[in-house]
Amino acid sequence: RRSSSLDSTSWPFNLGFSFLSWPSWFWVLHVWRAKLGWIPYVVALSHRGVSMPTTMCGACNNDEETCDHILISCPMAKEIMDSILNWCGIGCEKFSSVKYMLCFISRWSGNKKKQSLLNMILCGTLWCIWVGRNKRIFENVYMKSTMIVERINALSFIWSRHRTSFKKIDWRVWNICFFHCL
Repeated sequence: RRSSSLDSTSWPFNLGFSFLSWPSWFWVLHVWRAKLGWIPYVVALSHRGVSMPTTMCGACNNDEETCDHILISCPMAKEIMDSILNWCGIGCEKFSSVKYMLCFISRWSGNKKKQSLLNMILCGTLWCIWVGRNKRIFENVYMKSTMIVERINALSFIWSRHRTSFKKIDWRVWNICFFHCL
């Protein structure tokens, strides 16, 4: 039986994060729903009786479109995630699921500010991958992975400038080596 409440056992960031106000709430709720498999991906919709022409991923056509496939294991999602992790100065960590990504964040770095910043950036990453997927499906607009990475970079910068103590961080520093400056 699924619980739909935002309780401490289902909340994805009940892992020692003290900066819950950093990421946008729609990013956080999206990640929470993704962790529970509650976003409307094609396989889930077809299991609920919605007629779908195919259950294959629209981006790669290699696998069925599941929550973890869209956000983590699709080649396009992997390319985006690799670019973001590289930009953050983190080696090529290969996530197998949204849950594994959240566990990785909770164990990464002894610095809580860096950990919270990575949390915010990866929440934004999952959100932007989802938005890119929806633009492709519903608006017939294909966003290249580089465009999505640029959007993640810009949105994360805006959120960090306005919702954290990093108010004076410079755009050039943000683009090059912001984690090293913390």
